[in-house]
Amino acid sequence: MNIKETQALIQRGDPSNQHNIARGDEFQSLVHNFESALNYALLYRVGVKAMGKKFDCRISFAIASGAYLRDSVGESMGQHLLCLEAI
Repeated sequence: MNIKETQALIQRGDPSNQHNIARGDEFQSLVHNFESALNYALLYRVGVKAMGKKFDCRISFAIASGAYLRDSVGESMGQHLLCLEAI
């Protein structure tokens, strides 16, 4: 499973979820069904491990209200209420 396949699975959870891959080594998802965010993080983790490479990823969560959504997930902004990071 690669990152695009992982993002396709997340998209099935809620069609309004949005994704971004930058530089090939950075990926982001904006999810609207936040109650599934931990499941999505685990999907990313399993997807990265399934590639069989010697790299890993850092997973961060930001929960925001009143987000200003732009065309690209990476350019969207908002005042975050909570930010969590796991390695």
